[in-house]
Amino acid sequence: MTIRPTHALSALCLLVLISPAALASEPGNMMKMTTITKMEMPGMGVNMPPMTHTADVCVSAKKPDITQMMKSQKDCKVSNYQEVGDTVSYHIECTGKMQMSGDGKFQLTSDSSIHGEMHANGEAGTGQKMTIDVSYNGQKTGACDYTPPSSAG
Repeated sequence: MTIRPTHALSALCLLVLISPAALASEPGNMMKMTTITKMEMPGMGVNMPPMTHTADVCVSAKKPDITQMMKSQKDCKVSNYQEVGDTVSYHIECTGKMQMSGDGKFQLTSDSSIHGEMHANGEAGTGQKMTIDVSYNGQKTGACDYTPPSSAG
């Protein structure tokens, strides 16, 4: 059985931190981002093996704002966005083919690294219930020209 919601979720988690929208660029940090996605489907008798995805991404050199970055994701909305020191927490609701809701947080460290996690509950396209846990780590590898997300939408 092939289930691909984890691919979509890993991409979504990276999009929480980056955006492909085009506007004027600003200084950014090139990051090697690694996400590890664990998905369980109660009642299936088998848990999916963890999926690891690594990508080089350009993020703002300033503190990322998830609510601004998620504007490009038409099926997901961020709420309860809070910043306490260098820790950002949020709630996410997604509709569409893969419905889910969950809570996440990430921390920006003094060396410009990003560490975080998200826990979500949802349904696969077949209506099968699932729980998803994602951890992500980003290490700064250099500089880049970051393009902020569009404010339209």
